[in-house]
Amino acid sequence: MMAIYRWENGGLRETSDFAPSCWINLVEPTTTELERVLTHTGVPRDFLTDPLDADERPRFDYDDDSSILIVHVPYAVEDDEVVPYRTVPLGIILVRETVITVCSAQTPVTTAFLDQIRRVCPPSNRYRFAFRLLWHGGVLFLRYLHDIHQRSLALEDELHESISNEVLLKLLTIEKSLVYFTTSLKADTIALARANTARQLVMSEDDRDQLEDAM
Repeated sequence: MMAIYRWENGGLRETSDFAPSCWINLVEPTTTELERVLTHTGVPRDFLTDPLDADERPRFDYDDDSSILIVHVPYAVEDDEVVPYRTVPLGIILVRETVITVCSAQTPVTTAFLDQIRRVCPPSNRYRFAFRLLWHGGVLFLRYLHDIHQRSLALEDELHESISNEVLLKLLTIEKSLVYFTTSLKADTIALARANTARQLVMSEDDRDQLEDAM
C-alpha cells in the first residue's frame, strides 16, 4: 500500500500524485509502487527494500542527497495472546523536501503520527517531521512496556496463589516481548546517536533538540 500526503492550505492532505514536498508512506508496498517511488525520488533501491526485511537492524546510512534511518518500532500482535507485542523495522528516508517511510507491516506509529502531525509540520521541514515520527515510536514503546509490566504483575499474583505450570509458561513467554523491546531500543539508540553526529545531516539546534527528545 502507498499513501502520498502533500502540504496544502496549512495541513497534510492525501493525494494520488507526487509533489516536490510530500510524505510517501509505504506499507507492504507492491513492486509497482516501489518502482514509482524510485522513479520519482531517485533514492537507492536498497533504501526502499532493506526496511522490508524483518531481520534488518537499526542503522543510519546516506547516499548523495538522500539519507535513511532504520529503527525498530513496536506493534501489537492481535492473534497472539502470549507474546502480544513485537517490533518491526521502519525505514525513514529523507530526500530533498520529501520524507518516505517504509515498513512491512501496518503499525500504530505512523497512524498516530498522522493524526498529530496533520496540521503541525510540513514534510519540507524534513528533520522535524522525521524526529516527531520517532518521538511517537518512543511513546508507543512506553505504552506497551507499561502493559507488559501490568500483565507480568497479574501473572505473578496468580503464581503466589497457586503454582501453575500454565501460568509460569505464560509469564516466561510474555517476557519475550520485553526481550524484543530491550534489544530493539538499544539498537535504535545507537542508530540515532550516529545520525546525531552525521556530517551529512545539516541540522539546526532545534532539530537536534527534537532528535534528542526522540532518543
